[in-house]
Amino acid sequence: MKRAQSASLVVAIVLSAGIVQAQTRIDEKSVEQTLFVGPDAAMADDTNPGTAEDKPLRSLQKAIDLAVGIPTRIVLLPGDCRESITIPGGESLLVIEAQKVGESAISGSDLFTHWTEAQGVYEHAWPHDFGPMLENHFNIDWTPLQRRRELAFIDGKALTQVLTRDELVDGAFCVDEVANKVYLKPAFGVDPRTARVEISVRGAEPYGQERNGALVFIQDRANLVLRGLKVRHTMCAIKQAAVSGKARNLLVEDCNFDWNGGIGCDLQLVGATFRRTTGNWNGERGLGLGLSSQVLYEDCECTNNNWRYGEKINGHDSAGFKAFWKNSDITFLRFRALHNNCSGMWFDWDNGPITIRDSLLEDNRVAGLNYEANRHGLLLSNCVIRNNDNGLMFYGSANVKVEKCAIYGNRKTPDQWGHGGSQIFLYADDRVVKKGDWAQQYLSQGYKVSEGDWHCVLEDYSITDCILEVTEPNQFLIHGGTERADITIGSTVQWCKAIHSDRNTYFDPNTDKGFLNPIATKTWEDDFPQLTLQQWQTRTKQDLNSRWMATDLEAIEDPTAANHVPKTE
Repeated sequence: MKRAQSASLVVAIVLSAGIVQAQTRIDEKSVEQTLFVGPDAAMADDTNPGTAEDKPLRSLQKAIDLAVGIPTRIVLLPGDCRESITIPGGESLLVIEAQKVGESAISGSDLFTHWTEAQGVYEHAWPHDFGPMLENHFNIDWTPLQRRRELAFIDGKALTQVLTRDELVDGAFCVDEVANKVYLKPAFGVDPRTARVEISVRGAEPYGQERNGALVFIQDRANLVLRGLKVRHTMCAIKQAAVSGKARNLLVEDCNFDWNGGIGCDLQLVGATFRRTTGNWNGERGLGLGLSSQVLYEDCECTNNNWRYGEKINGHDSAGFKAFWKNSDITFLRFRALHNNCSGMWFDWDNGPITIRDSLLEDNRVAGLNYEANRHGLLLSNCVIRNNDNGLMFYGSANVKVEKCAIYGNRKTPDQWGHGGSQIFLYADDRVVKKGDWAQQYLSQGYKVSEGDWHCVLEDYSITDCILEVTEPNQFLIHGGTERADITIGSTVQWCKAIHSDRNTYFDPNTDKGFLNPIATKTWEDDFPQLTLQQWQTRTKQDLNSRWMATDLEAIEDPTAANHVPKTE
């Protein structure tokens, strides 16, 4: 990841498809002062003016306070700012950047030194009493271990948390708040007395209180640049983010929001651009948005998220990237969502238009893309969606265009009803998105659809010039089945009326049938693909120029490869 060379950067992005996307305009020539922060520098002191690199400030918050009302560039020298940061509201330009990309961090951890050892277990005084997460999010029976929030690292490598000293294995740690001790058992050959040991101590606020776990809290700031920074090791938990708040005209370049207990970065934005930025290895989610508009993610990545909470939260909140409620004009170019223990991308309730181009969604649980209850438009172009539990999951959404995409090998272990993974999974029920309210309403519970409400139905889908291929038994090309026959039939009927498809290549080595039957009755058998391509063409007049044939899947290239973001620790 290379730092931009120009001192002046003006960004204005407009994409095709008739949708104006992210618009971030930053003129760095307006900077009037430059301040230096060196948390590890020998001459660092908050009594310094901070204007000289050899006599920097020690605290980033001190520099931010000195920047109020003055267009300012803050340069972080290599090292870790071990403090919680508040960026106050205002309009004057504020640039916070690392002197060397990736060598400056805002950390929720502290260094722990002077360990004592007994029989391979090391111990250190623990002066904190954070306790477990008390909230019962989603009415789930969280285990005592899932309620813990601490993180520990030796030379940048994460340790596994356990509850008691007796449970320690190589590469594990535990906190004993009764004995006021923290214990760890390092991997073979690692000595904590000489290694760099970091343990999280910031971000443990209760949900919805104070900073809500944020290490960096942005108070409705306009004209903000974050560049070359790492934000890591925050103790935030479910529905809490290491970086949170509101911003307008935001530029984020070459930043890593990695290894936080909850979410890496989750903001409300108007006009923002993220470039070469990661949200990796977070306990719940990587990156996210809410109530945002005109945002661009370019060459960004979310990988290996939801390692802390797992299956319990997959239907509730976790994702590599998640946009929740009323996000519009959001664009992804060369986006990577890989190896997440949850959906790679999830657009949840009343979002759009969304554009995703030249992106890779691979090896994610639940789905590569989960598109739920959205009606304002999705364009998915030149993307590869492969080896997820399901490829594309369309849940009561409309106005979707999929073009020039390769969707294949999406699989999961068959569930109790025999359903395996699908290249396209469909779901439609009686839910309604109530105008101005994200809460769920159900027709079956007597709710009446009012003007402006959105009944979660499948409408207006276009699939052209795509590859859809099954690679293993128990996979489906297109599947609309659940344990409920009424939902199965509803999804099937809606899909067959909604779809416009042509010039696609389909294949399933296990059968010559892969299409839903537009003439559906309420029998269990209608849950499964019923028709051959020829029968589908005859009955629906769709896919008249499509083919049923195998593709050389190994020849399909990663559309993000030319601008691959380097992996972080």
